[in-house]
Amino acid sequence: MKMLNTKKLADLLGTTPRTINTMRWQIRRGLIAECRLPPAIELPGARPVYADEDVRQWLDKVRGGASRPASKLPEERRKTGRPRKTDLPSIKLM
Repeated sequence: MKMLNTKKLADLLGTTPRTINTMRWQIRRGLIAECRLPPAIELPGARPVYADEDVRQWLDKVRGGASRPASKLPEERRKTGRPRKTDLPSIKLM
């Protein structure tokens, strides 16, 4: 069984090892769902590794979900920040 370290996983996913580590931290604290990363094998006193087969299965599952239609965005989004002068109604003085 081939194992991938965090750097190799990041290269495969097109991201950085720091992003992987941040996501692992967020998963442990319940801030994001566990499905955001493939399952890691964590041994005491060692850095996490990822089984190549688990990563491939996870990628297939994630790619399968990408074919679903995207949710529709609201047609008009609320503008944030201070309105511009051009957005304000014009007032004509007599």
